[in-house]
Amino acid sequence: MNRIRRLGCLALCLVLAGCDFFFIPRTQTVDLSQFTRFTLLQSGALGFCPVEGAVFSADIVVDASGQLVFNASVLAEGVAGVDQCVADTDLSAPCRVETPLPQRILSEDEVQSVMDVFSSVQLSAQDPLCAATIFEPCLVRRFAWGSFSVSDLSCADPQLSSEPILDLLEQLRAGSEVPPE
Repeated sequence: MNRIRRLGCLALCLVLAGCDFFFIPRTQTVDLSQFTRFTLLQSGALGFCPVEGAVFSADIVVDASGQLVFNASVLAEGVAGVDQCVADTDLSAPCRVETPLPQRILSEDEVQSVMDVFSSVQLSAQDPLCAATIFEPCLVRRFAWGSFSVSDLSCADPQLSSEPILDLLEQLRAGSEVPPE
């Protein structure tokens, strides 16, 4: 349906000869590697659909000695009425409990990975079709580097290309897991 709507708008654009807007590159790369604090927070909007077991919230902070300190949490299944469930707008959804991972200092290789990803963050201008599109997000992710905050919602302006950052956080999460004895 969305593809048909886009094709219809493109056809109208061609007829009206105002097509330049659709073909102008609308993505920019920004360097956010000089941060002192990075934060990822997730919340529900119309529903709530976080990925259980994946990074739910994260913090990377430059400490007084210049080292990067990683804090994160994941969601695990909980028991309603027993556990402190993460707020949900869908009353039929299962109880989810935010579980913190051990705080740790990142290794040199991990610091390099953070710098590589944060030095080339992709931001896109809002899709012009958002003005005429209704969407129902079930998950709102906010990424912040100090006072600069951005979302990966499809109609956010600017919109963050979050996949490289989410992949990075999953790699850091995997490094936080304690191997079984």
